[in-house]
Amino acid sequence: MADKQTRCKRCGKIVAAQEETPICVRCREKYLEDGARVREAVEQCGLKAHEDIAAFAGVTLDEVDILLNDPVIMKKRVLEERVCSRCKERPAQNRSDYCLVCRMELNKAFGDAARTLAQVIEREMAHRQKDETSRPTNVAATLDRKRGRATISKIDPTPRGRYSQ
Repeated sequence: MADKQTRCKRCGKIVAAQEETPICVRCREKYLEDGARVREAVEQCGLKAHEDIAAFAGVTLDEVDILLNDPVIMKKRVLEERVCSRCKERPAQNRSDYCLVCRMELNKAFGDAARTLAQVIEREMAHRQKDETSRPTNVAATLDRKRGRATISKIDPTPRGRYSQ
């Protein structure tokens, strides 16, 4: 039982062990409230200086740094600030590094490349088939090809009892 318990990183209260940072319920609620006030200071009031944000939200400068770097608290802000990796002009879409225009251009380029690749493969396959049919055939090659096509379950050409005495 002692292995599954740990102390809260903020207040020292004993809590159940968690995969993420161990924080008790009260400290977690306070952390989320502080995060909401910091996000409000940044998004609605447009504050950028850490001192101004700390004064507005009623938290310390260290907590402001932690909350601004927390992706869960600042999720909306992080998504809005991302720009397209390709054109560096338009905002990137959710769960993507590219804007819609660049994604459409990349999809078109990938489609063109796939079509070109398919045409090259078809050409090579047709060229190989021509090479196989245009080869000079000899008796051994023809026999090998026929043996490859022949079924295994052929009737025995010398039935038993045919030449009985």
